[in-house]
Amino acid sequence: MTVAAAGGTRNDAAGDLRTLKSATVAISKLGREQRWQEALSTFEGLKVVKLEPDTILRNAVLSAAEKASKWIQVLELFRSGRNDGYPADAYTFTCCLGALGKASRWEAALQLFAEMRHGGPAPSVVTCNAALAALGKGQRWDWAAELLQQMRSGMAGLPSADTVSFNTAAAAMIEAGRWQSAVELCMLLQLEGLQTDPVTHNILVSSCKPDGRWEAALWLLSTRRPQVETVTAAIDTLAVCSLWQRALALLCNMPPGLRPNVMTFGAAMNALARGAAWLCAVQLLQVMDEQTVSRNSVVCSCAIAACDEAEEWQQSLAMLVEMLQVGPRPNLIAFNSAIVACAHGRQWYAAVQLFRKLRSSCEPDVVSVSSVLSAFEVSQRWAKALGFLLQLGSLGLELAASARTAVFSICGVDDRWEQALTACPPIAAEWSLAERNAAITALGEVHSWARSTELLASLLQCGRSPDSVTLGAMVSICARAEEWPCALAIFDTLPRLRAAVDLVCANAAASAPKKRCWQQTLSLLLSLPLRRLHGDIISTNAGLGAVEYEANVNQRFLGGPEGEAFQTA
Repeated sequence: MTVAAAGGTRNDAAGDLRTLKSATVAISKLGREQRWQEALSTFEGLKVVKLEPDTILRNAVLSAAEKASKWIQVLELFRSGRNDGYPADAYTFTCCLGALGKASRWEAALQLFAEMRHGGPAPSVVTCNAALAALGKGQRWDWAAELLQQMRSGMAGLPSADTVSFNTAAAAMIEAGRWQSAVELCMLLQLEGLQTDPVTHNILVSSCKPDGRWEAALWLLSTRRPQVETVTAAIDTLAVCSLWQRALALLCNMPPGLRPNVMTFGAAMNALARGAAWLCAVQLLQVMDEQTVSRNSVVCSCAIAACDEAEEWQQSLAMLVEMLQVGPRPNLIAFNSAIVACAHGRQWYAAVQLFRKLRSSCEPDVVSVSSVLSAFEVSQRWAKALGFLLQLGSLGLELAASARTAVFSICGVDDRWEQALTACPPIAAEWSLAERNAAITALGEVHSWARSTELLASLLQCGRSPDSVTLGAMVSICARAEEWPCALAIFDTLPRLRAAVDLVCANAAASAPKKRCWQQTLSLLLSLPLRRLHGDIISTNAGLGAVEYEANVNQRFLGGPEGEAFQTA
């Protein structure tokens, strides 16, 4: 098969095509420089000077294409050479396997490797390692483990596994999420007097983080001299497990010759933030300055978060002010952390000022808005909260569902639900079910059952089914307003809407006056076992009241003393 070279490419090696050796040197140089198209063009130019390429020269072209990840061109060269009768050696197959592995063509790589083992040249350890890498790209860790085992046992004439073989197989296991298998392979590597390479070692330690395997991370760290990135990965794992003391100790006791970088300090600062160790966070910033490691916004954000977790809002605010004055420039996370700290400290004015500073440098998000509203809520500043919301609307900022929910929570406490509805009109297309539940509950707190019913109706009109929270709140609201027919009617809709019924909701409906609704009350209470609910003292009292009222009605109907009294009345 003819391999077409790209036209118009300048060939600096054209003058060197006098001998096979000079042509091989020229093509190899082009391959090292990632100039694969020129290497192919030079190879095609051999026909002009009537030089017949040998296997070594063909391998040089294959290597150039493989380095550039051009697997199609590699296979074309391989097939054309075989069709022309040129023998392929182990290096030829190694180049092909490497190209297929980079392209994640593990099936083709496996087929080619099988072809090599049955009638081809004896594979070298480099060839086997290329096959292992291809299997890893295809997440065939089990086949990679089997091939490694065959190499270790010398089966079928395969070469003995080296350090690269073990590391490549371990990388395949990690790629497939087989962390435990990779660690076991690492232990086996040690028993055979070998070591993981730095890349695999770093990957192994990093893979401990998602599942919080901090003990394994520390053990792996001890298996060989780590790099700074590996220590950083171990500290990250300790941070996830909220082991800030161990993380700090690991940072302070790094192996000789290793100098922590900003990523290492950032991982340790994250651990301190999770542990609310704000004093250590402040001291760690000073250590960074002493070691001339420049702070970045991530490190400072974690330090601010550490102060917030420790309820040191003044320190959080001071850190952000320092960032604004001398740098680094605070990012969204830094602003949000400081705003949250001010909210926790009931410092609504400082939270608003920080929000204004935030808007001048970056775009606020849901956390920013919700944190300011939280500051208003804990300070019981409903008027400020509504003003803030109206200002957001005039600025064209999208109001998040959590923010509207917070407003109803704030205004519900101060019976300011009308203002809340004005600031956040219940538009069906925008409001979530959680928001409507918050609004209905807030209205119920001020005994406005009619407005709650309107909200429920709008929910049904927009095609959204209310949940048990919505209907349970409505039943309780109607019960408190003594709108018993409405309460019982809503309760009866629960099964049809497939909404869960809890005992609180059932008791609220069962508390209807027995004079008007005793039959519905008895029916409701008798249905509790079918709903898998067990009545309590409230249910019992409601049932006894209904039974007593029924007995009185029967006696009156039969003309008993109560009936005479009834007639007299």
